[in-house]
Amino acid sequence: MGQEFSGYARQVELGIERLQSTEPWLAELALGGTAVGTGMNTHPEFARRVIALIAQETGVPFVEAKKPFRGTG
Repeated sequence: MGQEFSGYARQVELGIERLQSTEPWLAELALGGTAVGTGMNTHPEFARRVIALIAQETGVPFVEAKKPFRGTG
């Protein structure tokens, strides 16, 4: 029985590690301030300031996406 629970515990550990490894990508916010996210017709610092406020309020280290129009390929 101990071996079974040991195997289960290891799978939980690995699952947690996998989730934690995605945090840097999940923390990137593509916030442009317009419907298409270009930032057109917004203050130049809109995205940076709003993301900083969201990070402050949530305690999550959100950052501005380096490439807000990143595709899947």
